[in-house]
Amino acid sequence: RFDASSAVPPSLLTAFGEEPRWVDLSWVEEETQLDMRNSRFREAVADIASALHGVSKDDLESEEVLQHRRTRRTAWAAGTLLLLLAVAALGGAVVAVDQRREAEAQRAAAEAETARAVAAESLARAEAARAVSAESLARARELAASAIRVLDEDPELSILLGLEAIAIAPEGAAQPVAALNALREGVHATRLRARWVVAGPDDHVWLDLAPDDTKLVVVSEPAGTVKLLDVGTSEERWVFRDPATVDSFFLPSFSADGSQIAVGVIDSANSRTTNFLRDVPRKAVVEDDDAAPRVLILDAATGAVTRTLVFPDCAEAVPVPSFSPDGRWLAVGGLPRDDCSTVDGTEVILYDAVTLEPLHRVATGGDLHLSWSKDGTALVVGNDYGPATQHRPDTDVIDTASGQISFDLPYFAGAISPDGTTIAVDLVNDLELFDVGTGVAFDKLSGINQLITSKVFTADGSRLVVGTRSEEVLVFDLDTGEMLQRVGSAGLATSFDCDLTCDTLYQASVGGEVLSWDLSLTGGGELSATDTGYWVNADSISIASDSGAFLGYPLRGGTVPDVVPFDRATGLVLSPRRRTGAQQPAALPDGRIVLLDVFDATPEWGPVVAWDPGSDSVELITGCSTTNEAVAASQLGRASTPDCVDADEPYFLLYRALLSPDEESLLLLSSAGELRIVDAQTLGQTARMTLPEGPDALLAYGGSWLLVSEGESARVQSVDDGQVLATLDNGSYTSWAAISPDFDRLSIAEFTGEVVIYDTASWQAVTTFDNGAQQRGQAFSPDGTKLLTAGNDGYVRIWDTATGTELGRIPVPNPSDGYWLDENHIVVGTSSGLWTTLTLDQAELEQLAASRLTRGFTPAECELYLIEPCSGLEAIRTRYDSPVGG
Repeated sequence: RFDASSAVPPSLLTAFGEEPRWVDLSWVEEETQLDMRNSRFREAVADIASALHGVSKDDLESEEVLQHRRTRRTAWAAGTLLLLLAVAALGGAVVAVDQRREAEAQRAAAEAETARAVAAESLARAEAARAVSAESLARARELAASAIRVLDEDPELSILLGLEAIAIAPEGAAQPVAALNALREGVHATRLRARWVVAGPDDHVWLDLAPDDTKLVVVSEPAGTVKLLDVGTSEERWVFRDPATVDSFFLPSFSADGSQIAVGVIDSANSRTTNFLRDVPRKAVVEDDDAAPRVLILDAATGAVTRTLVFPDCAEAVPVPSFSPDGRWLAVGGLPRDDCSTVDGTEVILYDAVTLEPLHRVATGGDLHLSWSKDGTALVVGNDYGPATQHRPDTDVIDTASGQISFDLPYFAGAISPDGTTIAVDLVNDLELFDVGTGVAFDKLSGINQLITSKVFTADGSRLVVGTRSEEVLVFDLDTGEMLQRVGSAGLATSFDCDLTCDTLYQASVGGEVLSWDLSLTGGGELSATDTGYWVNADSISIASDSGAFLGYPLRGGTVPDVVPFDRATGLVLSPRRRTGAQQPAALPDGRIVLLDVFDATPEWGPVVAWDPGSDSVELITGCSTTNEAVAASQLGRASTPDCVDADEPYFLLYRALLSPDEESLLLLSSAGELRIVDAQTLGQTARMTLPEGPDALLAYGGSWLLVSEGESARVQSVDDGQVLATLDNGSYTSWAAISPDFDRLSIAEFTGEVVIYDTASWQAVTTFDNGAQQRGQAFSPDGTKLLTAGNDGYVRIWDTATGTELGRIPVPNPSDGYWLDENHIVVGTSSGLWTTLTLDQAELEQLAASRLTRGFTPAECELYLIEPCSGLEAIRTRYDSPVGG
């Protein structure tokens, strides 16, 4: 039993039968002594453990030693195993790394091989693409060359080839300039608006246009049919044919009011065409109805026959009818029949156009060509060979009032001008113009070089349209005698007629076709055009940045010219016109125009004024508003007290007015070479000087400097003190100059055609190129990167100002000057008086070219030029979204 005062719990006071084994640990003083590595503490533990386990202390210690050794062995084994495993793992890792490196090397090699294969494939594709591109480019150039070669022969084919050349050019590659030039040439060469097949492929057709220009009557000679076509739609309104006859129909004629149509008819067995068609095969005559020659009068609304004029005897032969423009007469001429070879002559019968009563019978030669003056007082009757017994050409002028021949000319068939004053008659390879009043020749139109088949005066008598055996249509300016146009054809013409303005010409041809041609003097490839009717002088355009006036200066002969305001956005003529004595007027920034206020009675007099086209008001700049009191009182009816600036120098005959590029100053140049510099805002004079070389020596005005010609060189002269800033020795006479919009470049053209562009800071030449012809005008593009040149070879060229490379050429007859409306549109003036807006945009050019087409490629053309697919007209129109017939 434990003592109750001991640490033993009460429940254990009597729990033990004997004293428990206990160990004295009172010696322990520090916690660190309670450690199994402490031998004294370990023995104490062993004493208690032996009692607890019932094992002697010695045996317990032996077992501990064994356990310890076993633990050590186990630890060493585990460590050794771990070491072996670590070594094995390390070896495996090394092997894995090596294997990974090998795999990566193999993968890299495979990837490199793949990359090499891809590169090789890409290179092969690139080489193939380059080969295809080079082949396509070569084909494009080949087609462009073919387009130029066929231009004169077939302008429509030229357009087709030009479009194909552009279409097959490699994507992303610069279009061959040759292809674009070929397309422009084709567009300008062809004026074919429409092609209508009205008869069989070997039929001869003849036509006449209604007075209101809306209907066209067409007759087929061997088929014996009359058709009325709608000009706008080409649809047939009616067709006439007499089923009881097998006769041939000849030249039809509308009455002056358009209500009737006269048609000449003859038995097919005795039919003959005109001399120039004599070798053209005719259809075989199937049967002979032996009907008499006659003229049918048809109702133009229904095609019904209302009257028949019969000519039973051989003398009248083939009747050729023609109504007079004034509605008074119906003339019927007689073309000798094949069976009338012994007839010495035929006659013209003049009928009353209303009653159809014969009023005059006039003996003439063979009468195919009938031509009226507008008032119907004169009728020209022409023939090819004259009476059969004489075989000489003959042209007679008949006075319709008396029914007598006024005079005759020993030439082929003639045509008379609308005013009745001029007759154009055929010579060998030429046309000669005769005065009707005197019968004397006064002019000759040259360059025809082919037998003439037909000719038509325009309604105003200013132009003559001529058809030739070479299947060309030629247009002549009768004021100058100049050939304005050479229009390609598509068949041998039998007859022509044109509308009131002769903007559209209709051609009947051998082969059963009617062709519609554009003769509007708009050149071709144009967006808009205006015919001023004047000779247009070079250096004739002036425009200010804020001004709406776009000025053309028409000058013809020695007359006082007009200032013509133009719309600067479209290039179209505005109104009104104002007479001026300046060779070039100037547009001020506020829209007013500087010009010479010319007096009607004395055009060499007048002050220099700023004229407002809107209000027609003027502000005096220099000179006097009247030259003297006597002139004012007797000639002009103005106040006798003159209003003067510089009253001591009332005369200043303005030769040119030039606005500086910065629009801050205005230069006035007199015909004597005197210069006056004027502030563009206040119009006050700031400087004066004189050009000893005369006014024509001034080439350009740069605001602070002048460019003055000195024979084969030019000098740059300061406006302030006259000091020479530079001498530009070009080796040839300088004929033209232009300043870039940023004033950094000056372009001058030599008489020989060479163009030199100078840096205005150093006056050193930066670009030189040959224009190929003597220039008439120059103009920089708005950004200064391109230069327009107008040459006397009939081309407007566009150049790269940095390299001198020709970017394109546009055929324009007699170009004299040009101006850039924007980067893609230019306006060009010509010596014939035409101002034309032209496009430089490729897409617009292609669409315009497509609009001129009336056909696609034929199978033979596709085979010849290797065109695939062989595109028809509808496919081409669809590709370019082009309207039908332009």
